[in-house]
Amino acid sequence: MKNIYILLFLFSLGVVAQSFLYQHQPTLFPIVDAPLNSENHLPKKWRSTKQISQLVGNYANLKGLTQLHLSGSGQFSQEDLKNMSQEIKGKAFVLDLREESHGFIDGTPISWTDGLNYGNVGKTLRQIELDEQKRLKLTAQKGSIIVDLSKDLGENFQKFFVREVKTEKELVESFGYTYIRLPITDHHRPVDSVVDQFIEIVLSLPADSWIHLHCKGGKGRTTTFMTLYDIMHNAQTVGLNDILSRQTLLGGADLVQAEKNETYKQKPAKDRIEFIRAFYTYCREVPNFEMTWSDWVHQKQLVAYQTSSSN
Repeated sequence: MKNIYILLFLFSLGVVAQSFLYQHQPTLFPIVDAPLNSENHLPKKWRSTKQISQLVGNYANLKGLTQLHLSGSGQFSQEDLKNMSQEIKGKAFVLDLREESHGFIDGTPISWTDGLNYGNVGKTLRQIELDEQKRLKLTAQKGSIIVDLSKDLGENFQKFFVREVKTEKELVESFGYTYIRLPITDHHRPVDSVVDQFIEIVLSLPADSWIHLHCKGGKGRTTTFMTLYDIMHNAQTVGLNDILSRQTLLGGADLVQAEKNETYKQKPAKDRIEFIRAFYTYCREVPNFEMTWSDWVHQKQLVAYQTSSSN
């Protein structure tokens, strides 16, 4: 009943007109992805392999960690990205792990959600980009947008007057960084083809370049890929438990404990940690990556993972 009242309220405000861009798409509502007027100078869940003071007193294995030139966070605002530039040195690559449609209104990050961030499951990257562009264009043409500022849909609405809209690619490149996107379904492990892409990206990075990873909240997807990056560089000399532990201590999610949640996230979390364990074995067995992840999965007769279970 509450959802019906929320929908009627949104309809009266004209939000539904912004949400239904396609007749057969799920209803997606615009929300703000970062705190407004936050006193924090960096995005939520910010952590960096340059800043490891919290690990020193926890008996963490630090071998190879500070050499990674790696950082992670939740979704940043334009101001956050400006502040991040003081932390990120040299040639920087921003890897966007979000599958859900998102963009920026006057520097404020917003996204369109169904409540679970499953609105783009099954879409190609190009389809997602086109969806974002259409939503941002419609928002710019309308001149205003009503967004939800709360974590729970229907709790705290605010009207934004729109002067400028940008995709994340446009914003990131305006700072001189290279933008890369690998869309991952929220709460899930990456599909095998994306794992192959990620390995190719990492292997192609120039020496001493910096890579920043982010998702929406800076927890599941960001921690997963920071862990994969750590594994690729250190699997030969550092144990998996040590890598998982230090990524958690840096400020990431505890990917091992996450599988114990008795929610819709439990099965994806279990699949994710099993994937990470398999990826560690792959990196141990194929240290030079002369065999792709997908080929290794086939050789080991493991179950191929081609789409998230939310599809």
